[in-house]
Amino acid sequence: MLLRFFNQAGATGHVFLLRGGNRKDMGLAYSGAIGPWTTVAVVPTTAQIISFSILARTKDEQSVTVIGSLNATLMPSIAASKFDFTVDTKNGGYIGEWLPALSAMVIERVLRAMLSKLKELEIKAAVSSQEEVEDAVTEALKVGGLEKDGVTVSSCSIPRIESTDREVTAALGASERQTMLTDADKALHER
Repeated sequence: MLLRFFNQAGATGHVFLLRGGNRKDMGLAYSGAIGPWTTVAVVPTTAQIISFSILARTKDEQSVTVIGSLNATLMPSIAASKFDFTVDTKNGGYIGEWLPALSAMVIERVLRAMLSKLKELEIKAAVSSQEEVEDAVTEALKVGGLEKDGVTVSSCSIPRIESTDREVTAALGASERQTMLTDADKALHER
C-alpha cells in the first residue's frame, strides 16, 4: 500500500477524510498520512466574501443596480456534506466548484428581500437607501437562515445603488446640486 503525506490544508482549513463512504473529521490544519483511495475535503474556516451586482426595479419602474457583498462563514461539519470541498492531495487546490455554488445559494436567499425593498421605493429614495436594503437583507437571513446548509452570514454591505439610466442619474444629480445651491443662498442671505 502506498501511503501519501498530506499537508496542504493550511492553518485555516478544516480537514475531512473520505474513504469507503465514511467521513472522518480530522480537525483544523491536519497533516498526516492518507491512503491511496482516500479523498480529502478541506473546508475553509475563514470568512468568505460574496460579491454581487443585482439589477432591480423601483416603485416608479426605474432600473437600478445594487452593488455589494456578504460576509459568510462556513460551519465545517455541516458544510462538508452540502458542498464539494474535495482537494487535489498533491497541490491542495480545490477540485470541486464549491464557491460558485455557495455564492449562488446565498445570493438566492437574499435576492427576494432586496427586490421587495427596492420595489417599495421610488428612484430618488432608492439610490440613497443602502442602509434600508442592508437591513432588509439582514432580516431576511434571520427568517430564512442558512445554518441548515452550514453557512452563517455575519454582514451585508451595500456601498452603491445606482440608476442604470444615465439621464436619470444626471437628473438626480441636478436635483441634489440645486438643493445645495438653494441652501448656500439661504446661508448667504442670513449673514
